[in-house]
Amino acid sequence: MNKLKSFKNKLLNTFKYLWVNKNQKKVWIPAVIVLIIIILMIIGGKKDDTVLTHKVEPKEFIQNVSLTGKVISAKNVDMAFEVSGRVNKVNFKVGDRVKKGQVIASLQNGDAVANLQKSSAKLRDIQNGARLEELAIAEGDLVGAQNDANLSKQLLETKLQDLYNSADEAIRFKIDDTFSNPRSVNPKFIYAIDQDFNLKQKIENDRLRITEMMIKFQSDVNSDTHDFNQVKLYASQIQSFINDVSTAISVVAEKSNSSDLNYSTIQSQKASILLARTNFNTAINSFNQAQISYKNSLTTLNRAENDLKIKASGGTEEEVSIYQADVINARAMFQKTIITAPFDGVVTKVDIKEGEISSPNTPIIGILNDGEYQIETFVSENDVAKLLVGQKASVNLDSYGRDVVFEAEIISIDPAETIKDGVSTYRTKIQFITKDERIKSGMTANIDIETDRRQNILSIPQSALFLDKGIKKVHVLKNDKCISYDTCSVLWKNKKDMNAVEIKTGSINNNGDVEILSGLEINQYIIYGKKNN
Repeated sequence: MNKLKSFKNKLLNTFKYLWVNKNQKKVWIPAVIVLIIIILMIIGGKKDDTVLTHKVEPKEFIQNVSLTGKVISAKNVDMAFEVSGRVNKVNFKVGDRVKKGQVIASLQNGDAVANLQKSSAKLRDIQNGARLEELAIAEGDLVGAQNDANLSKQLLETKLQDLYNSADEAIRFKIDDTFSNPRSVNPKFIYAIDQDFNLKQKIENDRLRITEMMIKFQSDVNSDTHDFNQVKLYASQIQSFINDVSTAISVVAEKSNSSDLNYSTIQSQKASILLARTNFNTAINSFNQAQISYKNSLTTLNRAENDLKIKASGGTEEEVSIYQADVINARAMFQKTIITAPFDGVVTKVDIKEGEISSPNTPIIGILNDGEYQIETFVSENDVAKLLVGQKASVNLDSYGRDVVFEAEIISIDPAETIKDGVSTYRTKIQFITKDERIKSGMTANIDIETDRRQNILSIPQSALFLDKGIKKVHVLKNDKCISYDTCSVLWKNKKDMNAVEIKTGSINNNGDVEILSGLEINQYIIYGKKNN
């Protein structure tokens, strides 16, 4: 109001001056310029409603993927298995008519079916709880798993002790007979190896290190907790040492002859070291198998504990979500082993026979659509993950405007990318659900596909967010709301009566509002500017 009154006074004074000096031409030109400047200043100083408030309320949260495509004539759709495998069944031949959803061909998929059934059963258990007999079975499975784990642990500890004993037997009672002062700081191999001095020096150095290693090995064996990675390192180094000594004594034995005084001793040492090497390798293999069995028993035990927990108490929302995801993944793996008709049509190609091996993504089934037209569109990699075959779509054609809506659904999404203008996209075909004479090939189609709809979701405008050292925050009013725009402007300018609150956000809906996961409560008011500084 003050600016408007000032504008009127300035304008009136200008006109008075012009009237008094109306006969002086030199006065008019600058006066008109001044008048224009005044008008621009007043217009430029018009109030701009840049301060906004928003009440935090639960609302419906909708996400759409919007696409643009071209109407094309319906053609043969070539289909393939997404995984390799042996063909189990081909249900149709060329010329047969099929209905949408019918299985045209399938691979041998017993594992995929079992996994889907198992995942579905677990999801039902966690959602509905379990019956008394199911609880009893789960408890019995847990007891069995605990017993198996205890036995596997005992076996592993036995094999660990056997491994140490085998190493000790090989070194102290077999190999040390070929050394002088074997457990001293200067062990010496008692035979000469003229053609391989480096081997002799190596086994003498290794014998010195083996003494200290065996002490640590024994300490680990006797400990209540075992470092199995370190045990494997000990075993590997001892195995290498035994192999080297076996090679050395074999070289010595080859050089000796029956007339030598120590011939029989050398041959006996060679045989005993070879046997020790064999026994130690067997001990390593037995230990490794025992460790694998123990790990497997712990996995089974953990699974049995989780199954009993689920059956006894049901699951949290988070656990339900996890098992729902398992079912979705299992169903997806099963779907990769079958080819189903995406629409009513006629089979035009069958390039596979029962019992043959099918390669992944190799077109083997062709089907001609009964519908006249489809839409071809190319989806960005950001949006393609939100789409699934069978999702419904609303389509507008530019020729008829946005008020005319055609119903459609996704029938195929290419697994391989198509490069468009240097960007990876995925060709997607959308089938009109009903025939309509108004649809023509080449028309531009605007497609909306609803990918998410949830109720009672807290959301706020994205422009209300600001970053504080990389943390998302909003300004929350202490007194719920502003009385007037002027009051809000003062609060916003001075940053008074408000708190900067950290929030966590989720998805963004069609209106550009962002989902609030935490940090805000219902009926709070936030304040923000169009440019939230």
